[in-house]
Formats: sequence, structure tokens, C-alpha cells
Amino acid sequence: MAVIVREPIEIRGKKYDNVPVYKSHSGFVTREAERKAEELDQILSRRMKQIESEMRKLGLLKTRGKRGVLRLWWEVGKRLDFVYKVDVEPEEDRHFIWLALYDHAGELRPSDPGQRASEIIRNHFRQCYQLGKLDWDFVTQARTWSAWKDFLENKRVREDERMVEWLIQKSKSIPPAPQKDWLRKLTRAVNFRFLKRNTTVFTDEELMEELDEIYTEVFRQG
Repeated sequence: MAVIVREPIEIRGKKYDNVPVYKSHSGFVTREAERKAEELDQILSRRMKQIESEMRKLGLLKTRGKRGVLRLWWEVGKRLDFVYKVDVEPEEDRHFIWLALYDHAGELRPSDPGQRASEIIRNHFRQCYQLGKLDWDFVTQARTWSAWKDFLENKRVREDERMVEWLIQKSKSIPPAPQKDWLRKLTRAVNFRFLKRNTTVFTDEELMEELDEIYTEVFRQG
């Protein structure tokens, strides 16, 4: 498996932007893998154009870069589940699909199209997908996209996706918290608790227990 990601590269001292690069964790890409990557690239282009068109019809594109952008990224995220319907082997290569979406985002790009896209910027659509798995009533209780972005970009959360799954389950069983800035408080608490700990070695039960303790403590404080 390989995925085309457009990157800046330097050849013989000359710099080129947006050069298609075949990416795979295996480090070895066959001609057949290149062919499939090109087919996948066309699929990603079509799907992102479709989502962009839908957001335009909903009138949400005009909120990009503004305070009310939360609804836009939630709606986009709801439509990105197709990424997990693509056959990928090894599974680690799916990571590159999230990066590749940026190349086909058009007006959905989260930053100035002229800005060189770092991996953090490119991971924007994976964060949208995670947000889209939550109910809107829960999402909107955090008020802003920046609050969700801070949580989803947190190093501990990025390294262990079970933290997002945990919050999704919380959102289904516990009413949204009324406290102001509750998500920012939760983000800081998670970062503090796991600052020097690798949570990926925890069992599911161990991690959920600690996260539940954090949740209880945050909302006890109000």
C-alpha cells in the first residue's frame, strides 16, 4: 500500500513545492502500489470536492477562520468516515490518507492555501473526523473549535486514541458539563496526569480508570 502526499522537496539545490511523493511505512513501494496510490488519490479528490460542495450549500464555508467555525468542522468530520472504508495494508499507512486529504481540501483547508503544510496542519481532518463522532449537543458545550483543537492536538491524546474513544463514550452516558471552559480544564488535567507517562502501555481498564478519575476531579472543582 502507498499513499500520495504532496510535499516540498529539494532536487540539486532547487526547491519544489507540492511534489507527489509515494508514502508507505514499509519504505518500499512497487509499481503496482504506485498505481493503486494514484487511484486512491483520485478517490480522495472526488470525495473532498463533494464535501466542499455540501459545505458550500450549507453556507458553512464562510465561517472558516471565524469564531463560528465549529459547526463546519463537525459537519466535515461526519463525512470523513469513508477513510476507514478504504482497504489499507499495513494499517499504519492509513495515517498518510489523513495527511493526503489536505492536498484535495480546496476551500476546506484550515489555513492559508499558500502556507506550507506541516504534519500538524495536515492532521486537521483526522481531528474533524474525531469531532464528528460526537453528538452536536455535546460538541457545542465546549463553545469553540479552538477548545476542541487543543484537546485533540494534545500530545497525550494524539499518542493514544483511546482517550478520544473514552470521551465519546462519556458523551453518550453523561450529560454535557455546564461548567465554563470544561474542555480546556480537562485537557490541562490530562496533560498534567500523563506528562511523563506512556499511556499506550496501559490496559484499557487501567487507562479508563485514570481518565474517569480525571473527569470526576475536573467537574468536582466546577
